[in-house]
Amino acid sequence: MNPKEIEEKILKKWEEEKTYEKVKNIGEKNFYFCDGPPYASGFLHMGHTLNYSLKDAWLRIYRLRNYKVFDRQGYDTHGTPIEVKVEKSLNFNSKKDIESFGVKNFILKCKEFATKNISKQREQLKNIGVWMDLDKPYLTLSDEFIEAVWWVFKKAEEKNLLYKGIYPVHICPRCETVVAYNEIEYKKIKDKSIYLLVKIKNKEEYLCIWTTTPWTLPANTGIMVNPNLKYVKLKYNDKIIIVAKELAYKFKNSEIIEEFDGKKLVWLEYEPIIGDQKELKVVPSEKYVSAEEGTGLVHCAPGHGKEDFEVGKENGLKILCPISVDGVFTETKYKGLYVFDSNEKIIEDLKNNILKEEEIIHDYPTCWRCHTKLIILTISEYFFAATKIRDTLLEENKKVNWTPNWAKDRFKDWLISINDWPVSRQRYWGTPIPIWECQNCHKIEVIGSKKELEEKSGREVKDMHRPEIDEIELPCVCGNTKKRVPDVFDVWLDSGVATWANLGYPKSKELFEKLWPADLEIEGSDQIRGWWNSQLILSVIGFGKAPYKNIIYHGLILDNAGRKMSKSIGNVIMPEEVISKYGRDTLRLTLLSEVPWKDIYFSWDLVKQSYNKLNTLFNLFTYYNAYKITNSQEIELKLEDKYLISKLNSVIKLAYTYLEKKELHNYINLLFSYIVDDLSRTYIKLIRDRISTDITVSKVLNKILLKLNILISPVVPFIAEYLYFGDKESIFFERLPEIDEDKIDKELEQKFTKAKEISEAFNAERQIKGVKLRFPIKKGIVYGTEKIKSVVEECKEIICRLSNLKELEFKKLENIEIKPNYARIGKKFTSKTKEVAKLIENLKLEEITDEKIKIGDFEIEREDLVIRQKEVSGSDFSEGYVEVDTSEDENLKQER
Repeated sequence: MNPKEIEEKILKKWEEEKTYEKVKNIGEKNFYFCDGPPYASGFLHMGHTLNYSLKDAWLRIYRLRNYKVFDRQGYDTHGTPIEVKVEKSLNFNSKKDIESFGVKNFILKCKEFATKNISKQREQLKNIGVWMDLDKPYLTLSDEFIEAVWWVFKKAEEKNLLYKGIYPVHICPRCETVVAYNEIEYKKIKDKSIYLLVKIKNKEEYLCIWTTTPWTLPANTGIMVNPNLKYVKLKYNDKIIIVAKELAYKFKNSEIIEEFDGKKLVWLEYEPIIGDQKELKVVPSEKYVSAEEGTGLVHCAPGHGKEDFEVGKENGLKILCPISVDGVFTETKYKGLYVFDSNEKIIEDLKNNILKEEEIIHDYPTCWRCHTKLIILTISEYFFAATKIRDTLLEENKKVNWTPNWAKDRFKDWLISINDWPVSRQRYWGTPIPIWECQNCHKIEVIGSKKELEEKSGREVKDMHRPEIDEIELPCVCGNTKKRVPDVFDVWLDSGVATWANLGYPKSKELFEKLWPADLEIEGSDQIRGWWNSQLILSVIGFGKAPYKNIIYHGLILDNAGRKMSKSIGNVIMPEEVISKYGRDTLRLTLLSEVPWKDIYFSWDLVKQSYNKLNTLFNLFTYYNAYKITNSQEIELKLEDKYLISKLNSVIKLAYTYLEKKELHNYINLLFSYIVDDLSRTYIKLIRDRISTDITVSKVLNKILLKLNILISPVVPFIAEYLYFGDKESIFFERLPEIDEDKIDKELEQKFTKAKEISEAFNAERQIKGVKLRFPIKKGIVYGTEKIKSVVEECKEIICRLSNLKELEFKKLENIEIKPNYARIGKKFTSKTKEVAKLIENLKLEEITDEKIKIGDFEIEREDLVIRQKEVSGSDFSEGYVEVDTSEDENLKQER
């Protein structure tokens, strides 16, 4: 098998014959797949390959099930990630550089960067066999997407789910904009923490607070105490300090002077830590103060923290925020200093009141785009009131079919914890916020479409991006003009409207009414807090319901040691490397055979295993083609033929249940188990003497191989197309084969499977005796129960041929012992395995049936048991053992 030659031949065939374009239009039932838009980076790594291989396989499956699949691919083309890349290419360090360069020039550069790699990525996806609408992808920079965002934004205003508020939000000082809760990445960072004394007003006593963010101290307006904790006054280094009793151990050689409840400290006033703030007081907080770390007294800066803000508002504290979005102090004695540069200066200024400093390593929020440490500022932003619709979000999530099912609970946990969504960004390359505000009376107007804007402004809108959109003004009732608020949207709104913008809604309703909501979405685990989150919020705002019906969630690709692939570690394996050695189908089969929702530990061993499976498949077709007979003779099925046909229909039946459960990996592994074990290792051995003369074998193989090829074609499309011998233009014009229930003979399958197991025991005994399989053995003896006797009688010829035996004899088991099959019961009963094993050893032979067996509080199957005679000399199988007679007579000597 030459994968490269085969696959390039098939790629050329598909391209020349326009196979995908023909196939996609022949289904009778509508199916809407919505693609999660990546950034067009210009190269596919293993993560992309897994993602698009999953998507392609499932879309091929639905087409084979007679669905007409809407499968338009898309790209995320807005946002700060693109701005950051462009800034780096231009050696810019701040927004001032952008303003100097010119917003229009910068926007043009961003558009160029966002779209320049799309054609390259399209060819890479085609190269791995992806059949989607790649030539006309949706782009989130298009007017149809911008208008879809404006439409849902206006819906939010109409439903009172939009507000402008002062609220603490994470800010990236490098990007100079808000970072939403779903965009934050936490990293282990080393910081200094300080224990600081704060003097109580009119007393020579000190509250001891602990902080890891000294830069927030200039905005301190309160200290939080838990009124239900016990606190103590300590005499420590000639000062009276107050801390929580449970944390007093941190202050060695101190003396407890007094113990009291925390409520005694509430409303105490204290002197300013820095500056000359007034009305500084201790406030209660059971929720945010504990005795787990620090001192039990928590510094509160309502301008720099969500919890601080909440407690500050409840208790009337001032909200100070002396820092701008670029991370520079605008007020206080630290004016002009960058926040993280100010820490050392603040610590130096407070050194007389610092009891001790410590270095800590803690999880700190960073920007997902540029990895800068974030700061929290209380500023004015536009918000979606996501918390108002939380109940609806949770109810709609219940209706979505998640694979795996536990992902539904993970998303539920995320939805329970969400806050209101800050949707405005102080950036350039993004969907402009459609708010026009009067410069005189400050009346605002929200615009919901390009048409509405043109009608109200009296101007044609040629470009919906900045800066052109900023030039359009609206008249105000007060006689002045309204100008657009200069912000753009959080980029997650762009992709969040994908399910309807992709269909042209709201401008066009035809496709939307036919297809929406999406039947299926497939993305990585990180989209729990990303794309699936933004989609659900926006869809509930716009339509009151979820935008998707089914979600398949997949994990990451790691190296074989479980590490993230990284250039710095040197463990990156690129798809092209695998393709050049083993082919595209081998790569697809490797990725798709693993449990998708778990992280995949990628290794060359897995690749080789997949290649060997495909090679087995290829050799089966080669073997069939070499010996096939074509005539109209009547067929006469032998036992092995009946088994193979029955087993295939049983496999198809089970395979389709796996498809219904969205378990593609189980579907694949089941089919290849049949191909390798039943077809290649068993049937081919049994029909070698028949294949060149018996029309039955050719006709059986013809039907079996055609059905198998159709079944595996979504996973390995290149080799399936190459091997296809049906009467259609392409294998992908076929439909999944139907289950022939009449051909299923479960009793035969069970006996044949047991016969194979007996044969394997004989072959194991051969190895022990040192007799190779090509040498015939005089006699084999099977020891077993009455059930095994019927297997031996019916399948005697099968066992003899598979194990090369001249004679086969059955003997009844005597002195029987029943033992647990630990390989099975260990997985089934885990911590209860010992208890189950003890019960099994007390079983009697007459209690064992082919049905479920009840023992104690447990239920077991026959396969959970090993039944054999005590003190045997041969090789065992699950219900007995075998022996061989290796003596030779003259006839055997001549055969050997």
